[in-house]
Amino acid sequence: MIERYDSHADYCATDTYQTWLRNWRPPTHTEVDVWEDTIEHDGHDADRIQTPRQYGLVRSASRMPFHLLDSMDMGDRACVDIGCGLNWFKRTYPRMWGVDPHNEPHRDELWTPDWYRVNWGRWSHAWTCNAIHFCDQDTIALNIAKVRGILRPHGTAVITINRARIVDFTPDYDEEGLYATLCQTPGMTRMVWFNSPASAHMDGNVWIWLRQ
Repeated sequence: MIERYDSHADYCATDTYQTWLRNWRPPTHTEVDVWEDTIEHDGHDADRIQTPRQYGLVRSASRMPFHLLDSMDMGDRACVDIGCGLNWFKRTYPRMWGVDPHNEPHRDELWTPDWYRVNWGRWSHAWTCNAIHFCDQDTIALNIAKVRGILRPHGTAVITINRARIVDFTPDYDEEGLYATLCQTPGMTRMVWFNSPASAHMDGNVWIWLRQ
């Protein structure tokens, strides 16, 4: 299933997201002051944040990654967070295992080029949020295939991509060509593509669901 939206706000108006939102409870241990549906927009929540100074002083976060993670229905099964950064999602999902080439104080394991080979076919679930897109347009399909390769049979993964980073690495970038390539991703069960913004640094502007 392939879906295309003009913006994240359009997706947040769908029944899929709204049904999830009605049942979601913010994790209290994250110490977030203001939850937003997505941070991929130009403004902010004017009902609760009245001035730019106030916006800079509150701790805000996007709900969207939790929506995407919950779509995998992980239960008590382990999930690897590829490119975990601060390994923030482990606070909410205890079976999360964070791998990263940096952030040694926060990661559970070092992410190296050889990591995929060692972990091939090992994981029930995989999550990678804006971490595998630091490559050119010809390489992104290979990076996605590696994520699928670490899944066990019937395992699932959710990947978010920020196309702006692929643009950075691709001198002759072709957006519709990228769209066509991603539409043919082996093992893909769903893709959501956002026409804007061109750079989505927090939630990504392409989401891909995979099954092994």
